[in-house]
Amino acid sequence: MNLKPVEQKVVEKFNLWGGILDVKGSKESPEKVVYTGLVTLLHMGRLLREARRNPQGIIVSYKQDATRVTDPDVKAEQLARSILGKIFPDDLVVGEENGGELDPHRRCWIVDPIDSTNTFLSYENTSAISLGLMHEGKMLFSAVYNPFTGEIFYVYGEDRPRLIQHNGIGEVPTGYDLPLPQIEKRDPYRFVNIHPVQLNDALYSRFIQARTQKRLDKVLQRGGSPALSLASIPKDLISFVHQWDTPAKPWDLAAGIDIVRKAGGLVTGPDGVDIPLVGYQGLFVASHRREFHDQLLELINTL
Repeated sequence: MNLKPVEQKVVEKFNLWGGILDVKGSKESPEKVVYTGLVTLLHMGRLLREARRNPQGIIVSYKQDATRVTDPDVKAEQLARSILGKIFPDDLVVGEENGGELDPHRRCWIVDPIDSTNTFLSYENTSAISLGLMHEGKMLFSAVYNPFTGEIFYVYGEDRPRLIQHNGIGEVPTGYDLPLPQIEKRDPYRFVNIHPVQLNDALYSRFIQARTQKRLDKVLQRGGSPALSLASIPKDLISFVHQWDTPAKPWDLAAGIDIVRKAGGLVTGPDGVDIPLVGYQGLFVASHRREFHDQLLELINTL
């Protein structure tokens, strides 16, 4: 199984009775943060899977920015706020659906209950839950969970990021350090995922040309959750180029960026400078290795 003790506890307790009852009142510790974060994700994921089993029951409305929101979005965030508020009553919680502002003097949980509502509604397995704990501008805990494939990417503090495969349908969960050892030793794929293509026509054409010149191996147009595309980089080495068109909120990119960087990867703007966890707007590039990252920057900056 290769699970750490806290991961094993999460799996066992969640499978038995939900995994929350023995946390409240326990001593503050890294294990308490990780345990609570992972169990919160599993509860939210179960809610989302159950909602998709009854698509006729999903209520869809529109926000002021014309993006879609569903009642599972709202319910999943409410669930997270309830769990986190009970276990860590002194922490703030901010999220995609109910908002909130960071306080630089307090720890703050950041929640995106469904990153990529459109792919959630279209039954593509590329939406995800993003959850993090931030304090004084730094991430203490970051996690991205795809409840439809069972992959949980997470990191605590300066530890090495982890991948837990927990599909919840009877198979034995497994855990891995990131980047995966067999991938870390292998020559990196020169794969790049560019999203959204409609905002990057010239760049996409340039990447296709580079592929025909064998400077890239493959150019993908994988949509879905940007947080998931980021968190997946240490697993599959598919670099990610994304045009972020509004200032990023805390729940948008921070958890995914944190996982990439603590796995030894890079997330920068076209100028090669690290982008901030919050507030960035514009094109960014995320890669596992410096060599390929620099090649992508060269392609971008020769347009």
